[in-house]
Amino acid sequence: MDHQSVALGCLRGGHTIMWIYEKRLQYPIRIKNTDPHLAQLIMAQYGGPDGEIGASMRYLSQRYAMPYPELRAILTDVGTEELAHMEMVCTIVHQLTRNLTQEQIRSGGFSTYFINHTTGNFPCDANGMPFSAATLQVTGDPITDVHEDLAAEQKARTTYDNILRMTDDPDVLDAIRFLRAREVVHYQRFGEGLRIITDSLDDRNFYAFNPAFDTSVMKQTGAQQQQRTVPAQRQAVQKTAPAQQQAVQQSPLVTARTGKCTVEEATGIQGSFCGIPKNK
Repeated sequence: MDHQSVALGCLRGGHTIMWIYEKRLQYPIRIKNTDPHLAQLIMAQYGGPDGEIGASMRYLSQRYAMPYPELRAILTDVGTEELAHMEMVCTIVHQLTRNLTQEQIRSGGFSTYFINHTTGNFPCDANGMPFSAATLQVTGDPITDVHEDLAAEQKARTTYDNILRMTDDPDVLDAIRFLRAREVVHYQRFGEGLRIITDSLDDRNFYAFNPAFDTSVMKQTGAQQQQRTVPAQRQAVQKTAPAQQQAVQQSPLVTARTGKCTVEEATGIQGSFCGIPKNK
């Protein structure tokens, strides 16, 4: 496979707008053995109700009404990664069905799929049901949408768990385990996003209004929330600051030359955007 990236761009207002596509899979897939039956099961994560097409469309559509920039970033990042996962799933299916003989098609229970699609990748679930956008939702309510996203990641993780039970092929297991692990990471990112939303709302009633639609109420509530929380936070900082300063001074990471250390060194927490570690 060509590992060069493709960059397309245009000039707009004196600036170059670029779109870059790295022509390689997010994780290498090299399956040696064909298995049409297993391929049909794995199609569940291509066009199934909890598959990668639906996930990418869900997140990339939800971001437009999302009023929080951190959440828009998470939805964009995860949504585009799901497109990469769709490529991986399609590659797995392709490698499991390439060079099939007619006997393998019959004995592997692949005949009904073969009649309509030969060995092409058609977006459907394990039963052959075509992909439908009816399996996803975009409500325009941040709390509702993020809860759907959390559930979607867990359902995808469960599907990958079930696929792992259906095979002992080490090449397939390796790729599916990677995909499963990323669903867990996505779930954690959406959990962080939900906390960002609730921290910006009235903690006495998170559901009093829709922050994506009732913008005037959101601004008023945000000001009231800040009036209540800032004094308490300031008082908490005043109580803990001396102890934290002493802990930093005693840290073995403090450099002998300057007597100072960075927050990252003292805490072990790497700098990140909206809680996403740099190495993720």
